[in-house]
Amino acid sequence: MLRGMMAIAALLLLPLTGCSTITGPAANGATVFEVEYVNFAWVPTWRGFVIDSTGAIHSYDLKGKRWEPSNSEYPKRTELAAKYAAESKPAGNVDRATFETMSQRAGAAAAGPISDPVGRCADAGIITYSAWLYDAEQDAFRRVLLYQEGDVARLNQSADGRALATWLRSLQLTPGFQGCQP
Repeated sequence: MLRGMMAIAALLLLPLTGCSTITGPAANGATVFEVEYVNFAWVPTWRGFVIDSTGAIHSYDLKGKRWEPSNSEYPKRTELAAKYAAESKPAGNVDRATFETMSQRAGAAAAGPISDPVGRCADAGIITYSAWLYDAEQDAFRRVLLYQEGDVARLNQSADGRALATWLRSLQLTPGFQGCQP
């Protein structure tokens, strides 16, 4: 079982190997997109979807376990790989041209202002739409928040952040919450 999980983790981030010099989203697939749902109100839940640097979409499910990287601001490649390998299943693909276009926008979205958090719903959980950018200086990834709905709602107010959030939401990887948007 562990061997299978490690194989999946290696395959998921195989396109990211050798990218220790990547400094921006446009360089060699350094961007990974994620849609995750977390809720610990009733039944512990932590699951989501990742779009790897090849455009492959995979679901994952931590079965309610918390994901606690050594540095939450800059998780390592292996920590993200382990998260995404949990109960991983193929869930589709994004065409290469679209993926490249969206990856290029992620760097600009990283500079975008994030709205103040607003409490919208109680015990619904949180759906977070993110881009993960490789940071060569940290040798780790950095989350770029694009959109968040549920118990706490926020959004990236840059044009690129909004475009990426709209794109990820259009993939309909997870149902949203009515009345819980930013």
